Amino acid sequence: MTHRLHLVFLVAALAASACGSTAESSGAQQDAGVATPEGGVDELPCPVETVLKSRCQGCHGDPTANGAPFSLVTYADTQADYFGEPVWSRMRDAVESGFMPLAPSEPLSAQDKQTLLDWLGDGAKPATPGASCP
Repeated sequence: MTHRLHLVFLVAALAASACGSTAESSGAQQDAGVATPEGGVDELPCPVETVLKSRCQGCHGDPTANGAPFSLVTYADTQADYFGEPVWSRMRDAVESGFMPLAPSEPLSAQDKQTLLDWLGDGAKPATPGASCP
C-alpha cells in the first residue's frame, strides 16, 4: 500500500513538472468551497483549515509548489477527483502512512495528525453551516 502511494505521488509530481505547470484545476478554482443545494458554500472545518495552512499549503497551495500534484486550499480541492478517488482519500493514505509531509519538513505533530485523521476518517465532511474560522 505504501509503495503504491509513493508511486502515485511520484507519477503525479513528474507529470505536473513535465507539463511545466502546477495542478491545473487548482489555478482555475477560485471559489471558497463547494456549492450546496441550499445555495450555501461548503468550507473546511476550522481545525482542519489551520493544519492545512500551517503544514500543507506551502506546497499544496494555489499555485502548488515543489511538484505537489494538487492544491489543498479549499474544501472543493479536497473533494476533487484524483485518479479515480477523491483527494481527501489520498490525503488519508499519505497522513496515515507518514508519507506526508515530505522531508525536509518536520513530521506532523501528534495533534495535527490526529486532527486530519479524525476529519478524513469521518469522510472529510464540510464545516458546520454558519461556522467561521477566526
